[in-house]
Amino acid sequence: MKTTWKGALIALLVGTSPLSAQQPRMAVGILGGYSAGDVRTDDPELGTTSRRDAGAAGFFLEFRANDRISVRPNLLYQQQGFLTRDATTDATVALEYVTLPLLLQVHLLKEGRVRPRVFAGPSIGFEAVCTVTGTVDGEDDEFDCDEEEIDVATASTVYAAVFGAGVDVGTGRWLLGVEGRYDWGLTDLDVDPGPFELEARTYSILVSLGVAF
Repeated sequence: MKTTWKGALIALLVGTSPLSAQQPRMAVGILGGYSAGDVRTDDPELGTTSRRDAGAAGFFLEFRANDRISVRPNLLYQQQGFLTRDATTDATVALEYVTLPLLLQVHLLKEGRVRPRVFAGPSIGFEAVCTVTGTVDGEDDEFDCDEEEIDVATASTVYAAVFGAGVDVGTGRWLLGVEGRYDWGLTDLDVDPGPFELEARTYSILVSLGVAF
């Protein structure tokens, strides 16, 4: 009987052991979620801007230095952009990037199955899509940004500062996470102003779910 109770106690302790004892020093994961983008601008010709609702998805690696500190490089496809409106135009500017954020994470708890974290780091993005869709003088139209009608020479490479917070929940072999991050664009979008000027910098919010293996 004593042996049985000892075995049950050991099994219970193993089953509820701290997350830090269960997690490997390296993990691979996927994430995806809702993204809302807009721009910061003082250009009155751009009209009144508002957010573009979109999404983001991708992969990440996580390297743990210890129970408190980890580094998480990401590879994401992020949909950003904004809506703009003035007296004659109602348009959506879709800006989409392949981004590589490199995040330093601080885990606020050393142990436990539920572990909050905060993170920050730089990001570099490579433009994949830039289109303008909307109504001009009552007519619907869609253009790529480099078409002659609008001729917007947007930056092909953009930089941003990223910061946010998240919570991870250990479920045995998997680690489930939810996080919110803020991307603060550091690059002027319009590198060679044409007929349609885009003197602005992006910012976006990403709320995502992820799983690490």
